[in-house]
Amino acid sequence: SSSWSSSSSSSAHRRKPEISQPPPDPSTFPSWSYEPRDFFRFEILYESKKSLARVGRIHTPHGVIDTPGYVAVATNAALKGVDFRDADSSNQQLIFC
Repeated sequence: SSSWSSSSSSSAHRRKPEISQPPPDPSTFPSWSYEPRDFFRFEILYESKKSLARVGRIHTPHGVIDTPGYVAVATNAALKGVDFRDADSSNQQLIFC
């Protein structure tokens, strides 16, 4: 007989999938949420006639983000070890966590 057995105990530790709610219907949003905001805007610098790819800038209250661009993705724990001066010196414009 084998020392390995396929018992049902391993399936008891599986997580149940999370059921996410569908997004709200846009008709439920207040009318002011559709008003233009002057503190966010997208500026197109160049658009390819062949592929329609765009080069642009996203203007935010915190600065400008060039697009397309590299965006670092990290956990909050990983970012605790990153000094903002290092991000600035590497020309990192945006970090998702």
